[in-house]
Amino acid sequence: MVIMMKHEPKDCWVNGYNPDLLRAWNANMDIQFILDKFSCIMYMMSYVAKPEHEMTEFLNSVIRDVKKSNVNERDEMKQIMQAYAKHREVIGQESVARVCSLPLKKCSCTVIFIQTDEDGLKMSLPLSRLKDMGPDEEDVWMSGLPEKYKNRLATGDFNDMCLADFASGCRVLYGRQTEGANAIPLQNDKGFIQKRTKGKSAIIRFTRFSEKKLPEKFYRRLLKLYFPHRTDDELKSEYHPTYEDFYNRGRGGSVKQYVDFNRK
Repeated sequence: MVIMMKHEPKDCWVNGYNPDLLRAWNANMDIQFILDKFSCIMYMMSYVAKPEHEMTEFLNSVIRDVKKSNVNERDEMKQIMQAYAKHREVIGQESVARVCSLPLKKCSCTVIFIQTDEDGLKMSLPLSRLKDMGPDEEDVWMSGLPEKYKNRLATGDFNDMCLADFASGCRVLYGRQTEGANAIPLQNDKGFIQKRTKGKSAIIRFTRFSEKKLPEKFYRRLLKLYFPHRTDDELKSEYHPTYEDFYNRGRGGSVKQYVDFNRK
């Protein structure tokens, strides 16, 4: 079944559109009602996986040549990837953008990813510094945003600030930026930060966990983002050894109220 929009004869060549979206999009649009989920999926996938017969034949020849050479799987995938990147077809707009070094995407707001998982990815110190460390040294990781948050100032608004507010309202300074008048030093020589200007708060992103399937990771994320702390040990207690229990019953129930207020 297909819904046909009623048109006046003079509008027979006008696509379906929405006035509000048209002002925001400022380009051609052709809107249709979706009645069949499967047809919608097929329509989108046909755009994502447009057939490129010449590219398929070229990649098959590259794969055959690579199989004949004595290379490992990593180098094999690297050669195939380079062949695809250098020979794939691109539209005129993308060609112009790449030749002129124009950004293919941009955002008016800064986006910050916050690591909340205990087993999250970490960056090690440079090899030049690791060589000078002893074999029993444990502090071999670079300080990320959570570590800088834990070493924030203990005065003013910083003391009661949660990690989400810290990441959204402050930015980390590097190099000569640390010499600016608005640079704020962190404790324990963990670097410098600067408060973002009003109206320029960053958008925070984080890994989402299922409350039913992974309750501990779910509640750790809530506490990590929205409960002020200086160490991870403060996200639990002796009487509330799990993140879920500490969230629901910690400090007489005030932890949940604090987290929910900051989250809102």
